[in-house]
Amino acid sequence: MAIRKYLTKVQLISYHKRIIVYTMANRRQSARIPFRKRVEYGLSAPTFVGYTFNLSEDGIGVKAHRVLPPRSKILIQIHMNSDNLGESIMNEIIGLEGTVAWVSSVLPGILPTMGIKFSSRNDDIKNVFRRRMNQ
Repeated sequence: MAIRKYLTKVQLISYHKRIIVYTMANRRQSARIPFRKRVEYGLSAPTFVGYTFNLSEDGIGVKAHRVLPPRSKILIQIHMNSDNLGESIMNEIIGLEGTVAWVSSVLPGILPTMGIKFSSRNDDIKNVFRRRMNQ
C-alpha cells in the first residue's frame, strides 16, 4: 500500500484531531462532562477570554484564541448562569487557580485548546460537576 506524499488541509486536520483525541483519552484520570461556559483567564489577572468545552473533578478544558504554555500558573473566572447553580446562593462567577497541563497543536482554522488542572478547589465548581454527573 503506497502512502500519499501530500495530504489535503482537511485530511491533515482530521488526522491531527484523531491523534489528539486518542492521546488525550488515554491520559485521562477522571470522568469528563460536556460543559460550555465563558471564561476569563490570565497569569496575574484574567485578561484573556475563551470558553470551556469540558469539566472534570480536577480540571477544565478551554478553547481560546490565546493559549498559555504548559506549567503556567493561571487565574480563571468561569461565568455561570443562575440555572446551573442550583437553588443555593452562589456567585455567578466562579474564581479558581490552576496550572496549564497541556496545550493542543495550533492548526490553521482550528481554535487551540488547553487543559487546566485546578490547584485551588472551589465548592461551587465541585457541586456543579457532581450535579451534572448525577443527571
